Formats: sequence, structure tokens, C-alpha cells
Amino acid sequence: MKKTLLVTLGLLLVAAALGVYVIKTKPKETQKKGDWEPELLVDPQADLTRLTLIRPEDKIVIEKIKGTDQWKLAEPVQSFVEPYFVLPIIGDLTNLKREKIISIKPETLTIYQLDDPMLEVIYEFGDGSDPIKLSVGKLNYTRDFYYAKLDNSDTVFLVAPTVHLAAQAPMDAFRSKILLYHEASDVGSFQIKIEDPDYKTRFGNALEPKLVIQGRADEKPQWVIVSPIHENANFKMVDNFFLGFKNTSALTVIDVPDDKLSEYGLDPPKVRIGLIMRNGEKEEIQLGGMDETGTIMYARNAGGNEVLPLPIEAATRIIVAHFRMPHKFTLALGLQMVRMEVSSPEIENGGFVIVSDGKGGYHLDNQPDKIVLPQGINYFLKPFANEESYYIRHNEPFDLPSYGIEPARMRIKVTGPKNELLDVSIGVAAKQGDDLATFYFDHLQKSVFMIKKDILSGMPLTEKDLVATPEEVQKRNDFLQKKHRRRKNMLERNK
Repeated sequence: MKKTLLVTLGLLLVAAALGVYVIKTKPKETQKKGDWEPELLVDPQADLTRLTLIRPEDKIVIEKIKGTDQWKLAEPVQSFVEPYFVLPIIGDLTNLKREKIISIKPETLTIYQLDDPMLEVIYEFGDGSDPIKLSVGKLNYTRDFYYAKLDNSDTVFLVAPTVHLAAQAPMDAFRSKILLYHEASDVGSFQIKIEDPDYKTRFGNALEPKLVIQGRADEKPQWVIVSPIHENANFKMVDNFFLGFKNTSALTVIDVPDDKLSEYGLDPPKVRIGLIMRNGEKEEIQLGGMDETGTIMYARNAGGNEVLPLPIEAATRIIVAHFRMPHKFTLALGLQMVRMEVSSPEIENGGFVIVSDGKGGYHLDNQPDKIVLPQGINYFLKPFANEESYYIRHNEPFDLPSYGIEPARMRIKVTGPKNELLDVSIGVAAKQGDDLATFYFDHLQKSVFMIKKDILSGMPLTEKDLVATPEEVQKRNDFLQKKHRRRKNMLERNK
């Protein structure tokens, strides 16, 4: 019995000693509950331009790029930041509040770990106002807030646990692994130059060395290709081009000094993409060589000091982009037509020549009795007017045999009163995946296009198929006379 009593007394003494220890080491909260209100540490209207994070193992400096809302790394390396990671951290740090005052004038900072903080944050502003320096210590005893203090005050207070990411995230997480974050709407114009001739042949539909896309600062932005051709660009393709940059992340970041860039095919680069922003800022994306496996292409933003290894599929999509509208002609070409020449080894006598009689009708050249009705002309125009033509390439010299265009299966030339309206050489139909496709070369646009069908199927290949019979001519004339009388009667009724 006495032994049991002694054990009980011993345990009570140990518990009492532990209680005294906790009371002495627990930070004393000098403010009564209800006497405080959370207060922002940084004015939300302040122009924050620089943020420094000092951690036991490193120092990270983030600066806002002048004239933009974008940020870059200034230390320990010059680099673009990973915005989807860094912007939330900046937001968390600028929205920190003095959640609760713990001690107005503590005897020591050691028990809060503020004599050796896990994180120091320096906020600097564009208006020249004094920087704010915040020190962050350890978690409080309930482990739901961190102890903190400002450099110009002795007061210790609590801040939200959102500071943890800024304190613990690895340096590599701050660095951008994406070449370009701009939206198409941020860009005034851009130019793609393929410097290496090998890249123009390696990728079948690569761009000409000089292709300039010029954006218009309208309410509804439009894009126009101004070189080497001049035509409206496909807005969706331009938008997807920039979206492709944002959706393509490098596998890692490689720090490469300037004198070693040639090892990655970046001195000089194989491809340059020069951008002029609407605010006047300029940027250049550079694509270089491939790794030994041919699955990686090296790239860099000329404004940074790192090389990004991109998957070859993503890099190729950048190189082969063309931005051209789906290509369509119009059946109205027939109304403007003065002469049509159709040549093909599959047509008897090698082809047809159809001319206008100057009165809205057509016949075979030097054979006015052989009438060709509009539907006969439209046989040759319909494939180009009714089907979308997909742009393939705008490179010279053209490898036309590889598209089945040389020798051509058929060539169609349409001449108007003043100039040529259409001049295409049509190749053989071939399987493209699950589709049957026909390639053709547009001699006026100097481009190769593809239509997803056999466009020569059903075209007239004999004079009999093309020239109207006397009955068809009479039927056509009766129709036109009836139409003329109807219009005349309508005009008379409206008088």
C-alpha cells in the first residue's frame, strides 16, 4: 500500500514539473481575446515591384518586368518565373495579415525562432516608399499559424500558414519551364525565320525564312500575313500557336553559358521567332538542335539564361505552323472568265480550251457551234469552291513529284478580262490516313494544297461529256427567255 502511494506521489510530481515547463516555455499572449482585429501588412493599392525571399539555404529575388504584369527571377539566376507557381506565392505574401498580436515587447525572440527566422520577406515598391521587411519564425504551439515580426517593430504576431510554400519550395519550382506565356492579344506582330536550310526540308511544311504576321489593334483583332504572301491569316491558328507555347512545358531547365550554346544548336539558332508586343517590348524565341535520340529539341527565350529541352512533337508544331485560311475559290470565277484551258493526258486530244462569246455564253475555242453550259465550266471549279483546301507548304524548290503533282494529272487555267484568275496543277489521289486526298499546286499562290477527296472523279474527260447537246442548249435558251420575260413583267408592274 505504501509502495503504491509513493508511486502515485512520484507521478504527480513529474506532471507538475512538466506543467511548469510548458508554462515557462509557451510564448506569453499579452493581448486579450477580442482586443484585436486582423490587419493587412501590405497596402493592397501599393505598386509592388520587387520581392526578396531570404531563406537559410538561399536567397530568391523576384522582379516585375517593367511595363507589364509579368515577373522574372533576378537572383540567384536571371530567368523567367513559372507564373502558375509564383503568382499564387506573391498573392499569399501580399495578402498576409497581422492575425493576432502575441507580444508587444517580448523579452526574447528565441522562443519564436525569430532570432534565426526560417523566412525573411522584403517588399519593395515602385513609388519609392520604404521597403517592408517581414521575418517569419516557427509554428505556434497549436501549429496553425506562424510567429512573425516586422523589422521596424518589436511586436510579435501571428501570420497565416500560407507562408510555408514561400519558405519551403525548392528553387527549381520558381523557374519557368515554358518558352512563352503571352496571349495572342498581347502581341502586335511576330516573325518566324528558319535559318537552317536543313530544317526546311526536314519538316515538310515548314515556313519560308520570312513570314510576318501583323496584328491589328482593333476592337476585334485580326491577323494578316504580310510576307512572303499577303492575305488574311487564320485567327484561330494564330491563337492556338500561342496557346501551344503555354501548354508545352520543358522536361527540365539547363543552365548554359553563352560560349556553350553551340553545343545545343543555339549559336546560331536554327529557327528564330521574333515578337513585338503591343506595348513595344521585344522578345525572341530560339529553337536549336536535337538530342542524340531525335526526340528532344533544345530551345531558349533569348531574354533568359537557360535552355529548355522540348519534346520534338511540340517543337515541330511550332516550326510547321502556317496560319493560312482554308483555301477556297468561288464559282463566280466562271462569271468573270474569258478563257479556260484544261490540259490532261486523260482527256482526248490532251485537253479543252473554252472561251467566252462576250454575251454570257461559252463555247470551245474556234468552234462556236460547240456550246459549253455553265454547269460544264463548274465541273472544273466546284472542287475548289465547295471543298476546303488545306495549306501544305510554301517552300521553293517544291518537291512536286512527292505530291503526285509532277507530272500533273490535270492543269486548269482560268483567265479573266485583265488577269489570271486560277492556275492549278492537280496530282493523283492518294490515301492520307483514313482519307482519300488530292494535292494540287497553285501557281498563282505558289503553294501546295490538299483537298480531302479525289477531285477529278466525275470531271468531263471527253468532248461529248463537256459540250451541250442541241436539246440541252434549247432547254437552256428557253429557261433564259422565260427568266427574261418574268423580269421584264416585274419591271413593268413596278412602274
